[in-house]
Amino acid sequence: MPRRRIQVLATLLALAGIATGVALSPQLNWRVRVAFLKVAGRLPDVTVSDLAVMVMPGSPYALERLAETGNPFGVIKNPLATRSDIEQGRDHFVQECSTCHGDHGQGGITAPALDRAISKHGRSDWAIFTTIRNGVPSTAMAPHPYPREHLWQLVAFVQSLGGSPDDVAASAPRSTLLAPAPLSYATIAGTAVSGADWLTYSGTYAGTRHSSLRQITSTNVQRLAPRWVFQFEGGAGTRIEATAIVHADRMYLSGASGTVVSLDAATGAPIWTFTRKPPDNSLGWVGGINRGVALLGDHVYVGTSDGRLLALSADSGKVVWDAPVAEPGSKHYITAAPLALDGLVVVGTGGGYGRGAIVAVDSRSGRERWRFRTIPDPGAPGSESWAGDSWKDGGAAPWMTGSYDPARDVLYWGVGNPAPDYNTLKRKGDNLYSNSVVALRGSTGELLWHYQFTPGDDHDWDSAQVPILARASGDGTAPPRILFPNRNGFFYNLDGATGRPAFAMPFVHQNWAKGIRDDGRPIPVDHDRDAARGVLTFPSNVGGTNWWPPSFDPTLGYVFVPAIERGQIFFPATPDHDPGPRNSPTSSGKPHHTLIKALDARNGNTVWQREFRERMDHEETGGLLSTAGGLVFGSDLGEVLALRSSDGEVLWRFTTGGHVSAAPMTYGAGGEQFVGIAAGSVFIAFALSSAAPPNQLVATNTRNALPRRR
Repeated sequence: MPRRRIQVLATLLALAGIATGVALSPQLNWRVRVAFLKVAGRLPDVTVSDLAVMVMPGSPYALERLAETGNPFGVIKNPLATRSDIEQGRDHFVQECSTCHGDHGQGGITAPALDRAISKHGRSDWAIFTTIRNGVPSTAMAPHPYPREHLWQLVAFVQSLGGSPDDVAASAPRSTLLAPAPLSYATIAGTAVSGADWLTYSGTYAGTRHSSLRQITSTNVQRLAPRWVFQFEGGAGTRIEATAIVHADRMYLSGASGTVVSLDAATGAPIWTFTRKPPDNSLGWVGGINRGVALLGDHVYVGTSDGRLLALSADSGKVVWDAPVAEPGSKHYITAAPLALDGLVVVGTGGGYGRGAIVAVDSRSGRERWRFRTIPDPGAPGSESWAGDSWKDGGAAPWMTGSYDPARDVLYWGVGNPAPDYNTLKRKGDNLYSNSVVALRGSTGELLWHYQFTPGDDHDWDSAQVPILARASGDGTAPPRILFPNRNGFFYNLDGATGRPAFAMPFVHQNWAKGIRDDGRPIPVDHDRDAARGVLTFPSNVGGTNWWPPSFDPTLGYVFVPAIERGQIFFPATPDHDPGPRNSPTSSGKPHHTLIKALDARNGNTVWQREFRERMDHEETGGLLSTAGGLVFGSDLGEVLALRSSDGEVLWRFTTGGHVSAAPMTYGAGGEQFVGIAAGSVFIAFALSSAAPPNQLVATNTRNALPRRR
């Protein structure tokens, strides 16, 4: 601390002692403690001159509680809050602030509305005072070092606009947004394209991962830089795969090992944290994976590694109810984000054991409303597709999130592969409804139709990908087209009313099928699998894509797909085979690469593709986001990328320092557009800055693009 500052503080303490007198030792005591908080650096937002005024006897400021809490935002109140002060503050505001914030504080694209929290410390008197005086770095809000009386009159006017001046944090680093506004089913159902809020795992029920926000564009994306970062506990081995939900400036995000947080979406300041220790009977590796939450009403819903569904209070994070989803003894877990419907919460189970299920529970009580088993009961339609008792432990887990058509009350959900993964001799038949997309009545769980992409799969090409629902513009009641880039390497366009494919086109190199018949069944290539050497097959068991969510730009008509070009050697099944490394596929010994592809949704043709560097490990990539700003956001390993959606040119990249598996999302807060993505054990929120550091920029070239492979 500078010598002059220490001298001023010493003088301050001396004046306080003289003014209060030895007889008033309690008064001297709290003043000394406040001064020591300042010396210790605990009051960075309170200047020495502020304290010199506030601790003097007769001061209108009551700072006794500051010595106890160390939080000026909950203690320092406006001493000038009369009607006259508000009127004078209004005059100041109109002259000095209305150009950006509007005459009535309604906000604009460069300045937020002032009827809500305006800083990471909420809208307490001191939060507004310091925000006006100090400004907000990297925004248009410059410092305004007005006289103290002038500032307090501005505070009085801003507080008169709305909100609660007493809504302050318990400790200085925490956000103090007002209590969250309940999210209605009507709001989710009425959101055709995401805007300022990101309301479901995929943004909307349609699963498009496309946003109407356009503040960030192909012409300014080079200025994108981290605005805030939230660090989850768990260290270097932790990997966050979740997509955040944002509603009314609050973010809800799941981490690893049973953690859910609520954050101020504009600042990243924590509001609450929920942590649940995985029980001993849960699968340990699953405890580190959770891909998101759902929000409905005033509840946040999250699945657990032991197959339960929890409802948390959106305001506090406290458990409202805890309901079982997995059947007893099934070893099933939940890693997917639930999907909240009208009074229901729907989620799929994970795990290649028993029989998978899509389950709906009552959103208020957690009581089960319906259950669709992805392997039919004996005697039910489809049960003949399982030989003997293989149905009992056939897997077919629907382990990702589905999509929903609210106009027709139809759920579309992808289903995983049969078990054992590679031995069809133990489960002869098509093995319904594995490797399928099923259409269910949302309110009852009734099966309407199914389409099976890979009957009797023996390559682990499950179909748990998120279906995309696409409609002609303005036609909100007709059945949608189901756009489905599948793990088996084909891109499908299905009729949403019947499941019948309009076409199926390969989008990566594949050599397992000659094509798709008119009835939708694949025409397999008759490979002679040598027991010793096996057969090099494309795609590998990772697939042409995987759980990484695609996106769909309805204006361009392009489906953007995170893909991988990789082959693997598969071996024939043997009667005594059990799941394990003995019969599992092995590496081809050749490098592979990931890529982002733009497919024309009308015919499946490749419009463009952007390939990334070859490697021998990390057979994965992350999901995608497209925006009305003409951009596609994605990732490769530890880099986050922005590509021009029309031609795939890489315009911006940022090295996160962590592995990126999650999909990006975007939202608006405080008049700004943010792009958020998890990387390693952190969540990063990017926004435009006046200038980005040189190492965060990328020239608009394609130096990392490789020649297209066949």
